[in-house]
Amino acid sequence: MQPYSWSLASGGLPPGLTLSGGGVISGIPTSVGTFNFTVRVTDTSSATATQVFILSVSHALAITTVSLPPGKVGAVYSQTLAAAGGHPPYTWSLRTGALAAGLSFSSLGTISGTPANSGTFPFTVQVADSTSTIAMQVLSIVVMLTNAVSNVSAANYAATLAPESIAAAFGTDLATSAMPVTTLPLPTAFNGTTVKVKDSAGVERLAPLFFVVPTQVNYEIPTGTATGRATITITSGDGTVSTGIITLTPVAPALFSANGDGQGPAAAVAIHAKPGGVQTHEFLAVLDSTSHKFVVSAIDLGPADQQVFVLLFGSGIRGRTSLANVTAAIGDVAVPVAYAGAQETFVGLDQINLGPMPRSLIGAGVVNVILTVDNQTANTLQMDIK
Repeated sequence: MQPYSWSLASGGLPPGLTLSGGGVISGIPTSVGTFNFTVRVTDTSSATATQVFILSVSHALAITTVSLPPGKVGAVYSQTLAAAGGHPPYTWSLRTGALAAGLSFSSLGTISGTPANSGTFPFTVQVADSTSTIAMQVLSIVVMLTNAVSNVSAANYAATLAPESIAAAFGTDLATSAMPVTTLPLPTAFNGTTVKVKDSAGVERLAPLFFVVPTQVNYEIPTGTATGRATITITSGDGTVSTGIITLTPVAPALFSANGDGQGPAAAVAIHAKPGGVQTHEFLAVLDSTSHKFVVSAIDLGPADQQVFVLLFGSGIRGRTSLANVTAAIGDVAVPVAYAGAQETFVGLDQINLGPMPRSLIGAGVVNVILTVDNQTANTLQMDIK
């Protein structure tokens, strides 16, 4: 006879969930896995009944692709988006916006085709898993004409940059030959190629150059460049001029990946601080001999008397308002940020020191690394923890 009283007879709910006396399971799960438990219901006459339940908890569904490389009118383009969490398989669709004419988006998450017109094309993609849970992500593709140049972060290919960050310009006829820059300080003219940045205050500065080839120039946004809309002018050694527009913000956090594409394994180092002041280090990625790409390399947090710190490398971070406004999470675990600023050895490179690593991460496996600076989230990368 009603009313009923509910309780947990055996087993356990996922951490973060509770069962109320009214029979409601609620909360926010904090661990993934499959959980078996038995629920008991009791009426006013003390009669009881039990039922066994199985509850599966997975990582939240998320689109991990946060930016796309530029394309060119008349050139074949192909990029496959990535997602994580939820319950595969995934089904992709275009939610809002439109791709450039000539490009199509498949249900497998591949954007492909040959762009027929130039411009910046913003759109929103959606991914659904096998339980019909969905996630969305705003993306854009810049499609260039010859003698137009697209400027993005050299770390994650995002279109927004910050003063003193490392930029990559993509175009044609940007240089007369391919030559690496090998001198310090970095030159502002190399093999005849120059990059000028005219900021929102109308001030034009020459940019230091890292790398110069006919289709790509890597450079640093000059110190003192004002935020807002800026014009980039690249002049090749033969006089060819290419121009583009960028948006500069105080911070534009971007992390370097091991494969240089802004995705997958982080370009990072783990420092093991052992008793007696002994330190060792290891890289968080290793080259796979089959795919010839870097993959995550599992790190061991070691015994309890050892501390492990992780050093990430990026760009567009040094302009942060304060260290307190820089946060990091590895998987679902918040990790202390000890430093976030200029690396001081390499021009334009920023360094983020995380740790010590919480020991609750032991056995986490492959997890996402999420960095947020002044409420701006960098591209998501991965690491592996034994």
